[in-house]
Amino acid sequence: MTLGERIQECRKNAGLSQEALGETLGVTRQSISKWESDGAIPELDKLIAMSKLFHISVGALLGVEEGQAPDRELTQRELAALSAIAEKLTPPAPEPPRKKRWPRAVAALAALALVFWGVGFSSRMSSLENRLQNVQYNMNNIDSNVSRQISSIAGQVKDILDEQNKVTADMGYEVAAADLAAGTVTFRLWAIPRTHQEGMTAQFTASPTGEAGGYRYTVIDAAGEQQAAQLTHSDREAVTFDPVTVQATEGEGHRYEATLTCPLADGISLSVTFRSGGESQNQVLGRETDLALWTMPQFYVGGGLFFADIPVKQEVPTLTLHSLDVHVEPGYHPADKTEILPTAVTIHLWRGEEVLWSQAVAQKELAAGGHVDVPCDIQLPLQNLKVGERFYLSAQVTDSAGRQYEQCLDEGVVEVGRSSTMNGVTTIHEYDLTSANMDSGEGYPWEK
Repeated sequence: MTLGERIQECRKNAGLSQEALGETLGVTRQSISKWESDGAIPELDKLIAMSKLFHISVGALLGVEEGQAPDRELTQRELAALSAIAEKLTPPAPEPPRKKRWPRAVAALAALALVFWGVGFSSRMSSLENRLQNVQYNMNNIDSNVSRQISSIAGQVKDILDEQNKVTADMGYEVAAADLAAGTVTFRLWAIPRTHQEGMTAQFTASPTGEAGGYRYTVIDAAGEQQAAQLTHSDREAVTFDPVTVQATEGEGHRYEATLTCPLADGISLSVTFRSGGESQNQVLGRETDLALWTMPQFYVGGGLFFADIPVKQEVPTLTLHSLDVHVEPGYHPADKTEILPTAVTIHLWRGEEVLWSQAVAQKELAAGGHVDVPCDIQLPLQNLKVGERFYLSAQVTDSAGRQYEQCLDEGVVEVGRSSTMNGVTTIHEYDLTSANMDSGEGYPWEK
C-alpha cells in the first residue's frame, strides 16, 4: 500500500471528504487528491498533523515503523519525503576539515539513521500529544457539563417567565392555501386570551422577518458518493412586504379566528394583538422560515465545476466539463403537501456574466425523476483567463406551479495550480477551479 492509499484509507475511516480534510489541514481539495493519487508528497507538518488527526504514528502513515523494515520497497517520492524529514530533524553540522573525508560518510549514515529515529520520535511525540489532548478533552467535558446545567436552569427560568407573560390561553395557525404563481400564502389563525374582558377585540398580523431563502445543495465526489448536504443562502435580497393585518371574529369560548393572505416569503412572523379598555397586549403565534424555498424543486449536482481543472493547452487554457449527474428532489405545496416538479430545465455554464454553454434536459429524463444524466463532455477554450475569475453552473427551471427561476448548482473561482519563475518572469502552467463561497455577496449573473 502506497502513502497515498494509506492517506485515503485513513480519511475514509475517519468519515471525511477530501474537502473536509483539506480544510482541517489548511490545504485545497486538489492537494488532498494529489496526495492520495501519489502525485505529490505532503510536507512534514502535514504528515504530523494527519498522524494526530488519524491517531496513528507518522511511521505507520509512511509505511515504516521504528525498528521495522518497510512493508514494501519505498517509491522514489517516499524516499525523497524521508530525506526531507531527515533534513528537518537533523541540526546543521559544522564544516569538517578538508583533509578528513571520513566524517562525511559518518554524517551520511547518521542522517539516514535519524530518518528512522525521527519517525519514531514523531510517533512518541504524537502519543504524548494524544494523551494531553485526552486530558484537555476531559476538562472540556467538565466545562461542557457545567455549561449545560447552567443553560438548563436558565432555560427553565425563561420558560417560567414566558409562561407568566403569555397573553393567550391557546393559540395556533396553519397554512390554509397558497397561490404559488401569484406568490401568496393564506393562513388560518386562532387565539384565546388568557383573561377576557367585555368588549375585547383582536387582530392578527403577518410581518416579514427579513430572512432570505437559501439553496439546498449536496457535494458529491468523483466516485459518486454524497459527502455533505448543505443549505446556503443566496445573496438575493429577502422578500419584504408591508405588514398585513386583519380583524378577528370572536367565536364560542372567546376563541378569536381569522384568515390572512400575505406574500409568500421565506421569513414570516405571525402575531395576535388583543385590545381592551385602551390597552393592547401582543403575542407572537409563530414564525415561518424558508417557506418559499421548500416549494421549489431542488437540484444536487455531481461532477460539476468543483472537480474541474483548467490545464493550459497551446497557451490557451481550456475548460473540460464532463457529464453531470443531477439529482432532482421535488418541492412541496405548503398547504396540501403535494409535490411540485420541474417541467423544463436548462443547465447553464457561466463565465462571469457570459453564458459559455447551455444544455436542455430531456423531458424523458425529467419524467423519470431522481437522477438525471446531462451529457456535456465538452472543451471550452478560455481566452484571456484571469486568476480570480468566477464560474457558475446553474439550472434554469420552469416548475409545475408555472414559475420560472434559476438556481446555482456549483460555483468555482480560478486559482493558480502550477507556475514557474525564470529570470524574474512568472509563467502559469496550470489553473485550478476551486470551490467558491455560494454566499459571496457579489450576486449571481442571472439576478442582474
